Amino acid sequence: DPDLFAPLDVEQDLDVFFYGHGREYRGAWIDALLRDASRALPEARFAVRGTALGDLGRVERLPYHLDRIVESNADDAPIYIVEGEKDADRLASLGLVATCKSGGANKWPEPINHWFTGRRVVIIGDNDKAGRDHTADVAGKLHDIAASVVVVDLPGLPQKGDVSDWLDRGGTLADLDKLIDEAARASEAGGDPGAISWL
Repeated sequence: DPDLFAPLDVEQDLDVFFYGHGREYRGAWIDALLRDASRALPEARFAVRGTALGDLGRVERLPYHLDRIVESNADDAPIYIVEGEKDADRLASLGLVATCKSGGANKWPEPINHWFTGRRVVIIGDNDKAGRDHTADVAGKLHDIAASVVVVDLPGLPQKGDVSDWLDRGGTLADLDKLIDEAARASEAGGDPGAISWL
């Protein structure tokens, strides 16, 4: 709702950016908002990072690369959830639909769950406790929303290693597909119905 910004000094108090859409939108959006708040739409589905205010609670939080998630819905492409933008961009460069939340590996914001309704989800965490906690948190919150949820543990990662490290060490998309199938079958065998529709 752009009216939320009416009492704020946008230029001084907020660093406005379109999460996953590039900073080239920033100036044009601020100009439109300062002229007439209603003209900010439909670009109002954005993320706002507070500087002086430090308040993300004022706006709708969005998953990274939301445009690609929406565009891929008709193709039923799987969505890969990783911990940060670097890994999401790396997977996207390989043609995958990849996303993350803002803020790295901490509590997954449930208001973004609806973007994953009926979608096949693959979660790839970093190789540390925070990464494992993150994958468990996301998997639990999307289990009853997504068509399927598969958590993939990448082999051979160093401590705190991530999917970008795994790819740098020679991992391929074919390898990743195999790991996803193995994880899905293991989940099915373990009685997790959420993984069955992946196969």
